[in-house]
Amino acid sequence: LKNAGCAASISRNKKKKKKNRTKQIKHWSKKICSSNRITNRKLLQTKPMTKHLKYILLSSCVLLSACSTTKFLAPGQKLYTGGEVVIKDSVLKKSEKKALSEELGALLRPVPNSTILGLRFKLWLYFKTKTNKTKGLAHWLNKKGEPPVLISSVNLDQNSKILQNRLQNESYFQAQVSGDTVSKKPTSKVAKAVYTAVTGPGYKIRKVVFPQGNRTIDTAVAGRHAAIADEQHRDRV
Repeated sequence: LKNAGCAASISRNKKKKKKNRTKQIKHWSKKICSSNRITNRKLLQTKPMTKHLKYILLSSCVLLSACSTTKFLAPGQKLYTGGEVVIKDSVLKKSEKKALSEELGALLRPVPNSTILGLRFKLWLYFKTKTNKTKGLAHWLNKKGEPPVLISSVNLDQNSKILQNRLQNESYFQAQVSGDTVSKKPTSKVAKAVYTAVTGPGYKIRKVVFPQGNRTIDTAVAGRHAAIADEQHRDRV
């Protein structure tokens, strides 16, 4: 009987140990699964960030390369960044000066290299794909780029005459325009052209007298004037 009782107790102890081991295995498996889920969630969150970081770094490299287009210029060369027209007039309002400056600025030549978000991408493309070949991808890309527009190609006197002529056509008969090149530093690789326009007084037509004679030219001018007057009258009616 004693042996039978001992065997039964040993069996019960084995079952308890087995049950405890099963519980422990389930507990640790749950822990491992939950930790894996957290890790996977973190990975899913960090993967998009890693992708964005790659794109940001790549974009930054391209932008920095596009910014450094002046490094391709020969010694002594300066890139032309555009022209500015300064209006000197004590009578015109600030808004009128701005409008006149923009109008005159559109007449300036040459046009500087185009920019995309402030970067001269086409100029950078021109330098990076420069080749002596007449065919192929590099040649095709080079054609899509823009050669550098240098400050040395700007004709200050010619531009000044064009601006002065436009001002005279707009009743500023005593206008005087002068131009000069400006760089931030003597060693700078970029420069712009600044034109100073002293407009002088703007003249206005005080009175218009149409001819009253019977000559062909007189009747033609008078007839045209009458036709314009009739059109204006009909518009008012």
